[in-house]
Amino acid sequence: MFAVFTDKVSPRIRYVLEEILGRRLEKSVRLCFEEQDYCEYYNLGNPHCVKYLEIDRPDLPGTFVQRSGTILELGMDEIYEPISTEYHFSDEEINKLSNHFENEFQIPVSNEVVSILKSPQRALFKTETSLGYDPFSFAFYCLSRYEEYFPYNSDLLKRFSHQQSIAFKQNWNTLPYLDLALVKFYLSLNLEVNEFYRFKIHSTIDIDIAYRFLGRPVFRQLGAWFKYPQWMLARFKTYFTRIDAFAPNRTVIPFIEAGGKTTLENARVFILCSEKDSKYNKQVMRTFIPWKNNIKLMNSITQIGLHPSLNVSTVSLSQSRLTPLDQDETPIYTLHPNSLVLWNNEKLWLERTSGKIPILDSRQHYIHLLMPHTYRYLIQLGIKNDWSMGFAQDLGYRAGTAVPFLWYDLLEDNTTNLTIHPFSVMDVTLKNYLILEPSDAQRITSSIKNMCAVLGVPFTYIVHNESLSGLQGWKGWKPIFNSWRDDLNRNNKP
Repeated sequence: MFAVFTDKVSPRIRYVLEEILGRRLEKSVRLCFEEQDYCEYYNLGNPHCVKYLEIDRPDLPGTFVQRSGTILELGMDEIYEPISTEYHFSDEEINKLSNHFENEFQIPVSNEVVSILKSPQRALFKTETSLGYDPFSFAFYCLSRYEEYFPYNSDLLKRFSHQQSIAFKQNWNTLPYLDLALVKFYLSLNLEVNEFYRFKIHSTIDIDIAYRFLGRPVFRQLGAWFKYPQWMLARFKTYFTRIDAFAPNRTVIPFIEAGGKTTLENARVFILCSEKDSKYNKQVMRTFIPWKNNIKLMNSITQIGLHPSLNVSTVSLSQSRLTPLDQDETPIYTLHPNSLVLWNNEKLWLERTSGKIPILDSRQHYIHLLMPHTYRYLIQLGIKNDWSMGFAQDLGYRAGTAVPFLWYDLLEDNTTNLTIHPFSVMDVTLKNYLILEPSDAQRITSSIKNMCAVLGVPFTYIVHNESLSGLQGWKGWKPIFNSWRDDLNRNNKP
């Protein structure tokens, strides 16, 4: 148990203390407002005591964490940007992390990861303490996605891009910057590495187009013959043999089965269930029997989830969310009101087809995530786990963390029951957005995964059934996907 002494409390403080000390460390958290209550707990011999105050109380035992005033605020301040500060891992702390990694995997920590740990790190919410920052305010700012509630310059899909984030401005790149700061904090509390070590590999696969050629109505097939004449021979072969290179039983299922029991238990397959063909939603016919059989098969061996269709007809709101949009004002975007009805129809179809009732997991198509509307819709649908927290255009950590967390609704100022599962790497990001060669992608993603293993946080990645086929520009990428799934997997505990 953790005892936290504080003289002030708010819904935000309760949320972040539970997330950082409770859920992450799998410990109970006791908030103490009376000195006697706090000291009695300490006198019982429990070393886990924290004083979360603006000014230290040296007469009280425990670790002092200086509280930032912003954690007590209600509402949001658009012009506020927290002050950053520099901190370092000591040689002793680096040795603790390295030794735990080497004992766990029987291999040395890479020189690149060691070099990163020895370099200066940066955190937000500077304080005048030995730690140098307020880890709880830093965590709340990142996990609540505070910065995404304000106007931003979007791409064509109205998405919040990495270039708009404070992480981009701080040059954090692909680092799990919040996890680094929290590991430093945990070590300063004299916690053992195994008390916060939660490394595992999550293989997640999106199925946007289940079949390369099969499963379309006649008019779509005829149109494709003229649009893509270079694939004419492949089409003939597929129609004759009825073997489609994108089919889940030839791509998704062999891939996750090759990883063994642990991969199957930790994997998620997200299925686009759109009923109508559109610019962004090009799934095969719902009535196509092999497709329905493949869905049942995937549900029988691993976890499946919903991939809600994309409706980019978003509505622009003013910055006040109430008044008409001024000509020179940057808009805030919300989802089309029909999205909830559409997604509910898709969820019901997937539940009926797969036999999995209810569907509890989801990932947004094209990582189309708008705060807070997307998450509010998912909660109304009964979704418990969302896996969309990442960037489509770049690698890295949208919320600064690889660790799952409960979503906090900033407009309502309350904790929800929706768990957010971040990802850091996606196949399409590497090849289509960053235009990397497989060898460069291997080097960069290996470093990301190894850092996760050293810090003890999950490594979650995305591939698609098309990329697993090795066709249409994906030749040479399969060994990289295998390495994401398999490296360090022998100790990947469910």
